[in-house]
Amino acid sequence: MGKFRLGISLVVTTAILLTIATLLAVAVAFWATSIVKMSTDERLEVRSAYVDGENGQVILTVENVGSSTTVIYAVSVDNRFTERTYIPITAKSITQVTIPLKYFIVGGIANEVIIRTTSGRTYSTVIIILG
Repeated sequence: MGKFRLGISLVVTTAILLTIATLLAVAVAFWATSIVKMSTDERLEVRSAYVDGENGQVILTVENVGSSTTVIYAVSVDNRFTERTYIPITAKSITQVTIPLKYFIVGGIANEVIIRTTSGRTYSTVIIILG
C-alpha cells in the first residue's frame, strides 16, 4: 500500500499566508493613520489682524477650527522679528494674541505676520496700514 499525504498544498498555504499578512498590514496602516490624524488635526484661522499704533503692538484674533489643542510658539512680523511665546489654543476656541513691535511698520505696504505652532505648521496673514 502506498503512502497517502493528506493536507494543504504548498501553493494554497502560501496564498493563505500572503492574504493574512496583507490584511494585517492594511489594518496596521489604517490604525497608524488614525493615530497621526488625531494628534495633528490642527487648523488655525486668523480672524482679524491689526496694528495698535498707540501701544506699538500687533493684535491677532486666532481661531482653532481643528479638533485638537495646539500651541503657538512663535510669531514673526515681516520675517524681521520673532516673538517667542507659548499660547495654547484649545480646539474650537478663539484666542487673542498680542505681539509687541520692536520696530516701525511701514504704512501702505503689505506686512506679513507668520504664526508657528509646535506641530511644525505655519499660518500667515497680511496687515496693510493705511496712511
